[in-house]
Amino acid sequence: QKMRFKCFGDMDAPDWILSEIAVLSKISSVRIKILASQVVGGLLDQTVDVAKMRKLTSDSGLSVGDTHAAVAALEHIVSSAARFDCGEGVMENELQQLGLPKEHTLALCRAFGAKRDALRTQMASRSLRVSRLGEVKWRVDHTLSSSASSALKASS
Repeated sequence: QKMRFKCFGDMDAPDWILSEIAVLSKISSVRIKILASQVVGGLLDQTVDVAKMRKLTSDSGLSVGDTHAAVAALEHIVSSAARFDCGEGVMENELQQLGLPKEHTLALCRAFGAKRDALRTQMASRSLRVSRLGEVKWRVDHTLSSSASSALKASS
């Protein structure tokens, strides 16, 4: 039986997120706080200091691949929580259920909570929308009889 998480749209957490939680746990909570604020800034189209993010994770002994995966996991968690209108308390509870340490969870939730409304607005503006139909002009042409149609009937 799968668990359902509001942060992931009332679905089970993706398997890759579960595996990345172990990687995120290797990073100190102070560094998670800085990474989370960088990720939130990136989602809000602010400049992201990639060199700073690499330094933070390399000091924790993570490879370049682990760094990219950890940042992708943080980005997915934050964007999903914003997309599905997840509150800080729910997010905190669910991330701890997934195995993220409490200090890490609090750091991530604070960064998310500080910009939650802006993230919601950004997610809404990026979602797929169909333009409203402004005006339709149409007409129907129907030919009742034609001299060309009698020539077609005669040849067949």
